[in-house]
Order: sequence, then C-alpha cells, then structure tokens
Amino acid sequence: GAPEVIVSVVDAGVDLNHEDLASNCAKSNHFNFVDNNAVITAGDHGTHVAGIIAEGTPDNVKILSVKSLNSSGGGSSLAVWLGIEYATLKGSDVINISLVGEAKIDYIEKAISKYDNLSAVFIDYAGLIDGFGFSCESFSCYGRGSIVFCGFSG
Repeated sequence: GAPEVIVSVVDAGVDLNHEDLASNCAKSNHFNFVDNNAVITAGDHGTHVAGIIAEGTPDNVKILSVKSLNSSGGGSSLAVWLGIEYATLKGSDVINISLVGEAKIDYIEKAISKYDNLSAVFIDYAGLIDGFGFSCESFSCYGRGSIVFCGFSG
C-alpha cells in the first residue's frame, strides 16, 4: 500500500477512541505536554480539527495527537514549541497548529524555522477574537512551505 502519512494535531488533544476517528489515529507516539505524559485527554477543539482532517482522507493518513493546550484551549508558547519539536522529531509530514491568543510569536517562529530543511508542511490557523490574538501577517510559517488560514470574531 501507500506509505503512511503522519498529520500531527498540535492542539488540545484528540479523542483517540472517537468512533469516527479511531481508525485514523496513529497507534502510538501521542504525547501530552500539558501533563507531561503519554496520556491524551481529549479536547473538543483538537478532536474537531482531527475530524476535519480525517474526513475523506485515505487509510494511510494517520493522526498524531500532540496535546499542547489544555481542554479549554489555553496554554503556553513553551508547550506549543515542545509540541512542534515533538511532532517534527516523530516524522510528521503535516503539522496543524490552531492558535488564538497573546503568545510570543517569536518563540513559536523559532521552533518552526528550526526545521526549514525538513519536508513537513505546517498548517497554521491564526485568529483574532475581540481584537486580541494573532494577525495573519504576524503568524505564518515565515517563508517555509505552509498554508495559513485566518479567522476573526468579535
């Protein structure tokens, strides 16, 4: 068959046992940087993102949950940086990041730009809520192969 394609979801955790996702989830290597262990607690947003990724994708696409945000979507730029590092070191072909907040962009930029020579594609979702958060211009993958989506609310 076709070679396995790993899509990491650096987010609030994916429900690995969800009836619509279980067959699309990688069998191992998931990690939780919120609690610093391999136990993934599902987050609504991470599961939602994984569902979008899994919908209609071939069987060789596997989702790797890299929990870097808590269940309510909060967290630190350090945890996101660790999630990006982990996803890359585990051979992810695609890394999905959805962030809204006031995190230090330069910290995350350094984590992403460190891997310019690798083939992983980063998918960023930058958002503004009530005027706070990342702008599309400030949160992109800084010149590397990436897809950037932007959303605004409030």
